Amino acid sequence: MKGTAIIWKRDFSAILITLQVNYKVGPYSHSVIGGPKRAEIYVTGTELDLWELAEYMRCPVQIFSDKGDAVWWGYLAELNINVGLWSVGINIDTMANYVGVIYEDSANQGQPAMTAWVEDIISTAEYGRREILFTSSGTNATHALAARDKYLAEKKYPTPVISEREKGPDSATLYCRGWFDTLAWRYYANAGVNLVDTATQISAMINSCGEFISSISLETTSGISTAETRDGKANGYFEITELLNMGTSNYRRLLCEVTLGRMLRVYEEPIVPTYTNMILKDGSLRDPYDTVIRKEICPVGIWTRLKDIVPASVDTTKLADPTIMFIDEAEYIPDEDRLNLIPRGFIDPFQIGTPRDG
Repeated sequence: MKGTAIIWKRDFSAILITLQVNYKVGPYSHSVIGGPKRAEIYVTGTELDLWELAEYMRCPVQIFSDKGDAVWWGYLAELNINVGLWSVGINIDTMANYVGVIYEDSANQGQPAMTAWVEDIISTAEYGRREILFTSSGTNATHALAARDKYLAEKKYPTPVISEREKGPDSATLYCRGWFDTLAWRYYANAGVNLVDTATQISAMINSCGEFISSISLETTSGISTAETRDGKANGYFEITELLNMGTSNYRRLLCEVTLGRMLRVYEEPIVPTYTNMILKDGSLRDPYDTVIRKEICPVGIWTRLKDIVPASVDTTKLADPTIMFIDEAEYIPDEDRLNLIPRGFIDPFQIGTPRDG
């Protein structure tokens, strides 16, 4: 698949005027937590047009297949421009335009205190609100306010980092993330003390933190109620994923995806169906009717069964069924026309031997 990429204005009002550049779609992925996850796009073109890409940070990005359907959507989160002997990197994570400080007030025996929030409204209107709450010890209100204002002045826009490189072709790489990632941009607080279904809590968190989420579709309740109280020191992404992982009273996870229209759909992990999708020896993926499932759509959230891969002579009586797996994440590599599937419970080999929760 060659595919093509389209970039929109930050306010979603129109597609940006095409620069004199060539976009080449690189690897992209989907996950059962959030839907579109990561994507890379390689760019070649004139020096002037490559520099113009620096103005595209946080712009919506869509990737389309050769068949014309959208296979990935999100926003430009990081950019690397290589021109001449210079390399310029820009990352949305370097900016914050809504800042507060927690400090130990030396004027009040070191008791914790917090400043009011301060905002740069021009940056917020342009990029969306990115909050940061940082700590300062051994200070007073005057010092904390000064630190807050200094931080905002320095961080209200993405900060380019320039470095030298060996001379090579002029190019750029766009690193994109899915819209679910932006739920980490805001903290979530709730002073309520009621016990509330966790799916309902997720909806409230999305309403509070999902500035780029257009709507919510709760397809289930969890059947589990917990305290809705939150102290506001954790962001929406963290709080939501914690509740998703808590699962339902049916002992299944809650999953979610951000659709092309930026609706966030929350649903229960499906049970193993009688007839499942199949993975063949050649790596192809087929539905229960033996129809090939297109690799470029990055299918996730489905049960699959390995067909004719595990020899019948292998004794698996004391193992969970090794032929059945639930696909948590999928990455498609267009250059190789290859689909990498990551099943539920997969352990990164680089993490083997390291401590894990539980």
